[in-house]
Amino acid sequence: MYRLVQVWRLRDQLLESTHEIERLPEGPRVVKTEALLLLLARALKPSGEPSSGGSSSGPGLPLDAAALDLQMKIEQEANDQYWLRYPGKTAPGLNEKVVQWVDSLSIQHESGSVSVDEEALNECHRVLASWVQEIESLLNPPIIVALRRPCPACRSNEVREELNGERVVNRAVVAQIRRGNQETSVLVLCRVCGAEWKGNDIHILEQLTRPA
Repeated sequence: MYRLVQVWRLRDQLLESTHEIERLPEGPRVVKTEALLLLLARALKPSGEPSSGGSSSGPGLPLDAAALDLQMKIEQEANDQYWLRYPGKTAPGLNEKVVQWVDSLSIQHESGSVSVDEEALNECHRVLASWVQEIESLLNPPIIVALRRPCPACRSNEVREELNGERVVNRAVVAQIRRGNQETSVLVLCRVCGAEWKGNDIHILEQLTRPA
């Protein structure tokens, strides 16, 4: 059931705008968190600003072009999932498709018990989590900080990458810092093996890679 709760939270991040109370030294204030799909729709409007987030549309394009690229990808994936479950039916709007998809994961039985198709649940979690991550990366790209320490998982110090057609060598382990309305999140990852650390795991990582 924990994975199902995670899916509900991802759905709410995509669809629901919320108000939360943030307690500051000068007193409490109400912070509004907009639904991610709503923010993405707003970003489709021409802004004239260069895109600072990662996008398959390429660097230097206006944010609306990058947002359109992502919006079309999400729409296509949502349509694919809908037609797999309801072949031949006319698809509703994007938000309704998401709601119906999540609702279809759990089946309420007459006995009161609830059953879940684990494979379908994991697929829904994977897709919705990717939407959340891609929208957040587009609208609020992280600050990247290279760390001068090897990855404790694969022991790599460096990674070879291509930049503007040239092969370059960068640090393997980086920290992604993303500032939000209420908190700053930090994710440390290895760009060679894909290992990730966040929260309390970052302190463990620091101990593992501390020079002797």
